[in-house]
Order: sequence, then C-alpha cells, then structure tokens
Amino acid sequence: MTKSKKPTGLVGGQYLVSMIFWIIFTAIIITFLVLFINERERINSENNVSQLLAQIAAGQKTPEQVQEIYKNLMSITYPLIDFSLLSFNFFGTNNSVTDWSVAWNQRATNINMAYSYLFITAMIALIALCYYIVIIIKLAQRRSFEWRYGLSTNFPNDYVIFNPRMYLSFLTNLTIIFSFFNFLTTLISLAYGVLLVLVSYFFWYVLNRKTEVLVPHKWWKATNFSFFVTVLLIQNGYTLIKAIFSTKFGVDLDLILSIIIPIGTITVIIAVFIKNMLSTKVTAVRNAIKTIGAKVSAFRIFYYTEREKALEDYTFVTQLPTLVKGPLSTNSIDTKKAYQLMTIIDETAAFFEQHFANKEKEKNYMLYHLFNEITDIAEIDEIKTNVLKVEAKKQQGDKHSK
Repeated sequence: MTKSKKPTGLVGGQYLVSMIFWIIFTAIIITFLVLFINERERINSENNVSQLLAQIAAGQKTPEQVQEIYKNLMSITYPLIDFSLLSFNFFGTNNSVTDWSVAWNQRATNINMAYSYLFITAMIALIALCYYIVIIIKLAQRRSFEWRYGLSTNFPNDYVIFNPRMYLSFLTNLTIIFSFFNFLTTLISLAYGVLLVLVSYFFWYVLNRKTEVLVPHKWWKATNFSFFVTVLLIQNGYTLIKAIFSTKFGVDLDLILSIIIPIGTITVIIAVFIKNMLSTKVTAVRNAIKTIGAKVSAFRIFYYTEREKALEDYTFVTQLPTLVKGPLSTNSIDTKKAYQLMTIIDETAAFFEQHFANKEKEKNYMLYHLFNEITDIAEIDEIKTNVLKVEAKKQQGDKHSK
C-alpha cells in the first residue's frame, strides 16, 4: 500500500538532472537546424541553383534544356538533408522519371517540410526548457519554505509545480512526436530516450533513489510508449516510401493522399491527433481538480448513509480514493479496514476544507491529491502536521509584528 516517495530536495535534484539532458537534446536539435540551413545555402550556391531556376522562370531555356537542368538538380546531394528525409537520390536518379520539374519541386517541398518540422521541434523544445527552469525555481523556493518552517518532507507536496509539471510533460511529449517527422531527429530522440532510461536505472539501482521523474521505471509500460512507437514507425515508414516514389518516379504521395483524404496529408492528420490527445490529458486533469468538490460530496453521501454497506456498491467502489481502492483491488484489506480508511479520507477532506477555506485552488488540489494520488496514511499525517506548523508559526509572526 505504501508508495515510495522522496523529499522535495531529491525531486529537485532529479528535475535538475532531467533538465541538463533536455538542454543537451535541445542544443543538438538547434545545431542540426543551423547545419540544415547552412548546407542548403552552401550546396545551392556551389551549383548555381538559384541562377538556373531564375533562368527557367524567365523563359530563357528550351523545354529540353529545362528538363535537363531539373535532372541535373535532382542529382545534387545534400548529405545531411537527404539522410534526414531518407532520400535515395544520393544513389543516383532513375531515368523512368517523365517530368523532372515535378520531381524537383517535390524534392524542394520535402526539404522545406523538413526545415519546418525541425524548426517547430526546436521551438517546442525551447518552451519545454523554460518550464524546466520554472519547476527548478519553484522547487528551490519550496525547499527554502520547508527549511524556514521546519517541515517534514518525506512526502513532497507537488502543488507548487503541479501545473508547470503537467504542461512540461505535454511539451516534451509533443517535442518527441514532432521529432519523428525527420529521420535524423528520430535517431536523436531514440538516443535521448535510451540515455534517460540508463540514468533512471542508475538512480534506481545504484543510488537507491526510487525516482520516476526521468522516465517511468517500467518504461515499456508507460502510457505513451506504444503510441510513440506507432507514430515513429508510421511516419518514418511513410517518409521512406514517399522519398522512393519522389526520387525514382517523380510521384508526389502527399498530393495523392490529399486527393484521397480531403482534410490533408497523413502528417497533418497525425499532428492534429497528437495535439488533441495530449491537450485532452491536460484538460482532463484540470477539470478533475475543478470538479473535485462534487466527487467529495458523492463520496460523503454513500459514506454517511450506507456506512460499510457502501462497499457493496460496485459503482461506489470504482470511484473510491486510491488509498482505499488500491488495497481493495489487491485483496490486502478487509471491509472493516476499508471503512476505517474511508473515515480517514472523510476527516482529511474536512481538514483541508477548513484550513484551505480561503485558498480555493490549493484546497481543490489537496482534495484531488487526497482522492487520486495519496497511497499512504503517513502522508496524510505529514500533510496535517505541516499545515498546523505553518499556521502556528504564522500566528507567532503576527503576534510579534503587533
């Protein structure tokens, strides 16, 4: 029934380690963005691409010359960009292409999309880094507050970082998803993920700090793991097929797909789906906090009217706080013990309502925390003790100030 937790100071240290790795990841993404830009400008300049395209646009070339120019342009190799796009044009072009201008335009479009997604990935990563910094600052402030009031910290209260942590998770997930739209950044993200797993295991087994700040301990069972793998395979597989058709046959799969599916390409579909899914997670938690009062009221109705018989109601049991539902699901407590835990839940809810009466947001969070996250009675006792300590010291301070 006990869930291992670590003091705020240790959590702050783990977030600091995680932020350092995120800085490295972000710096690498930005570095490759700069390399992309420089590579295209340098190679285009060496091959007079802009000048040749300007001559074609001005009508200075015959149709045969135009096709020959575009064919030669298709033979140009952009090592980093082509690798990122899984493009095979560095193996040579295929003479079965009937319209080299179409093939070149499609290649230019793919390159522009690669830039766009890499730029978006870098920008989201930078925003996520800002949230990391906010969390570190808030944890440092919280640690200072705990020292000043002499609070116990065996079970850290995440209230101070709850919203930043939630949005940080959303942004880091979104960054990783967008990185899958480019084969090079896909490899960078995979290396980043492997490194985090190794460091997390180092914390867990070597330093004996049972942390899941970096990654879930059983990472392969993480909520987003299967989804990430699916998007990775679909997007990179599609990129590979699209590159083959574009380079070898001059066929634009994006155009074909946009005809079949009017709302856009597979890239847009996946991106919208990801955005909606991750946004829903954030919205669901925030709504759960806002409506926690109704959940507490429903709990009390059954608890007051039915007492132990309430545990015979399946719907009620499925809505029980984690502190009670967890042990019941593993058959580690009986009905009598479950009722005692329900009593503690009710008393604690009343305690929060009394002591956070003038702090609506904090009260709702504490009630949400009580019903959804607390798995140990010792944490409830620690929270109550800390609240009373803070109130007592504030009262003493008020007396001294008078």
